[in-house]
Amino acid sequence: MLLFGDAYAFDNPQPLQTNIEQDLDISHTSFNFLYSCYSFPNMILPLFGGFLIDFLGVRVAIFLFSTLLIIGQLIVTYGGFAKVFLAILSRLYH
Repeated sequence: MLLFGDAYAFDNPQPLQTNIEQDLDISHTSFNFLYSCYSFPNMILPLFGGFLIDFLGVRVAIFLFSTLLIIGQLIVTYGGFAKVFLAILSRLYH
């Protein structure tokens, strides 16, 4: 279920691209920057995540990573309701 939640959070903005761009008055470039913000940290953070899993244990690490995912999605949700482009910040938590 964790992988499903992560994949859903990553792919969720794409079907809503037109609506998000219109509601938040952003360009295609700004919208696509959401995916860059998700991908760039994931080039390095898996190394630290592996050490963290070894240090904390699998259960605690999965709970921590799931919590960060939920916090990121809550920021996206708040940004959508407030019509503020907070999604870039939240994508760094995924």
